[in-house]
Amino acid sequence: MKKTMIKSILIVLALVVTLVGVFAFTACDEIEHGYLPEEPLRFDIDTAKTKLDSVPAILLSTILDIALDKENSYIELGTDGMFTCLLTIDVKGLLDNLGSILEGLDIGEATAGITKSSLALTIDGYVKVMFPGFDLCHVEESLALLKNSLGVEIFGLDRSNAEVDKLFDCIEDPNNDRLIPADLDLNGLPDVIGIKIQAPYKLLDATETIPEDDEETVEWTFVTVGFHHNDSMPYMNFSYKVLEDGKQTIVWRNEVLGISVAGKIDAPEEE
Repeated sequence: MKKTMIKSILIVLALVVTLVGVFAFTACDEIEHGYLPEEPLRFDIDTAKTKLDSVPAILLSTILDIALDKENSYIELGTDGMFTCLLTIDVKGLLDNLGSILEGLDIGEATAGITKSSLALTIDGYVKVMFPGFDLCHVEESLALLKNSLGVEIFGLDRSNAEVDKLFDCIEDPNNDRLIPADLDLNGLPDVIGIKIQAPYKLLDATETIPEDDEETVEWTFVTVGFHHNDSMPYMNFSYKVLEDGKQTIVWRNEVLGISVAGKIDAPEEE
């Protein structure tokens, strides 16, 4: 149980890092086609619909419910054409809630299987293709590049923190395959870790005809994030729906990484 729990916590942190790589190539130019909402739309993170295929859905949802700072984690569609994704992990609150579960945990043994080589396929075949220059041997420089050139703000991962410094040293060591140092002190990590990503976006409507006994036309609305040409779609596309009860949902799915990120705006209360 302890091993499963600590791996799930670290996978939640990996989700944040993965999203940085995915959003890295959203440009800051204006998108020519599509439209914007009449008022800002702020979606709470839907922990039940946000998924990592490698982690049981109920377990991940439970961890996210504890780990996320709900007030400072959201997806927002602004009327100015700016998409914002803010994910904030309350590390201190998470550890406080799981203190009894993690007591006596051997971090070295629990994270032995989380290695750089186990991520090689994703990093070499996916992340490096999308983000040239990404290098596990130069983590700090890669993160600085994101902030300075792409406007991706990463907070909490500061080498002035002894445990973060230890983590970076472990990752950057070319002679070491471990991703997590065996002697990492979870209680020494920063209280809060997270990312803020902003990029241009537009809403686009599309229709799909499904050939069955009678042809059925299905209407879709997409949130297209990042610059793209009029005859193409950007990489980041969220499906956006307004349900019959008034609830609004937004979902991004990446089959390669096995990730779904979802947001929701609850239906307005009846007067």
